[in-house]
Amino acid sequence: MRRAKYPEDAVQSYTVFLRNENLPLLGPCTTPAYPSWMNDDHTPVEFSLILREASKSLVWFTFEPSTLPLAGDRSITTLRRTLERLSFHLEMQPQFDLEWFDICAEELLLAETQGSNCAQYFGFNFLKGLDCAHHSAIAKVYFMPRIRTLVSNETSVELLQRMTYRMDLVTPWEKISCFLARFLPGDRPEIEIVAVDCVPCAQNRLKIYFRTDILSYTHMKYFLTLGRSLSATGLRNAQLMWSAITQVTGEADSASPTQAPYFPSGLIYYELKQDDDSPSAEVYLPVRRYLPNDLGSIRLPIERLFSSLSGSSIPNDYPDFIQTVFSHRDLSIRTGIHTYVACTVKPGGSDISVYYSPEAFAS
Repeated sequence: MRRAKYPEDAVQSYTVFLRNENLPLLGPCTTPAYPSWMNDDHTPVEFSLILREASKSLVWFTFEPSTLPLAGDRSITTLRRTLERLSFHLEMQPQFDLEWFDICAEELLLAETQGSNCAQYFGFNFLKGLDCAHHSAIAKVYFMPRIRTLVSNETSVELLQRMTYRMDLVTPWEKISCFLARFLPGDRPEIEIVAVDCVPCAQNRLKIYFRTDILSYTHMKYFLTLGRSLSATGLRNAQLMWSAITQVTGEADSASPTQAPYFPSGLIYYELKQDDDSPSAEVYLPVRRYLPNDLGSIRLPIERLFSSLSGSSIPNDYPDFIQTVFSHRDLSIRTGIHTYVACTVKPGGSDISVYYSPEAFAS
């Protein structure tokens, strides 16, 4: 936050909030409480840096609340109360609203009445996050619909159909569902995550993350434009990112990530809003799968990418900066600190984001 030129009072406020209100929800500090969804070593927290012009970069974080206060109570009611409690303890926040959270919880989470085994699954159904602006913050909740689909025998597309109707997002959702209908069932990308902000409906965003293999730049472009039905504005940065990570050029080139037991493929994200008939898109490429260590991730794709971008705020001493922030090991040992590099594609420009794991449980 200091490197992104946050006001010092904001740095202190966010730090106290993270330490006092979020760390206690992350489970034991010595061994994983359970296999976390988030990172390869089961660290239940991730940080991201959205790189923009100087003094406009943003820090966000997401965490998996493995020990909601709580001791065994993982009900939707407990999750809702925890969100309300967190909102009361954060000084910088917009108007707080849980209407879309309630819709997602009803449609995507297992209800307490859906079987005696519900509790053992509930912890794997959601993540929480915070978008930390310089003078305000937005709380977010991420839902994993897969367990609900297994229990209800409904598809995630059917769940989203109901949700978007209730959220007045039918028009942008229809563009996504028409795109998905082009795929054969076995080739269709999976809905991995559905997320909303904890703000009033008119300002809210429904975010849908699809897990899919991204084989080439042409393939990635096809997803980012919903099969060429969306504007290609912002694709230049996406192409620069692809070329930097794969270290090749040309639309037909493919990347060859190393073998890995987790997150072998990329994420495509679509954002839906009530005041926009077309979704916007974002791509997440798992940079830790392409290079042998974090120092290589910096020296090749990240520095190469930002040297190509105008107005980038990446510092010249970025390797030293990252080594100082993540000081628990040398960056040249392996990959894992840099997890994803992401690029939005939307009118008005695109943002580049870098995602980090603090590797709390790594060897």
